[in-house]
Amino acid sequence: MDKPTEVTESRLKSMELHETVRPRPDTNRLCEFKTTLIEQQGYNKTGYVLTNDDGRICISDKGAVRWLDADEFWPIMHPDTDYGKIND
Repeated sequence: MDKPTEVTESRLKSMELHETVRPRPDTNRLCEFKTTLIEQQGYNKTGYVLTNDDGRICISDKGAVRWLDADEFWPIMHPDTDYGKIND
């Protein structure tokens, strides 16, 4: 086999980088679709929202990190509803 050219090496490095930043298999397809639409409007990904098995959420954006439980996160995503809130 021939020695890889500079272009081939560059492509391989690009593919390796793409593999490291590819969404996890459990990423919601609808979320990926909506993210693509939003990026077309000029927005950039600057962080992540991670959820663990018991519903706690971690938001990491640039240098800031915030931990929330499901009750704290709900009104951020659904400000016009009371659905999901515990009875007062």
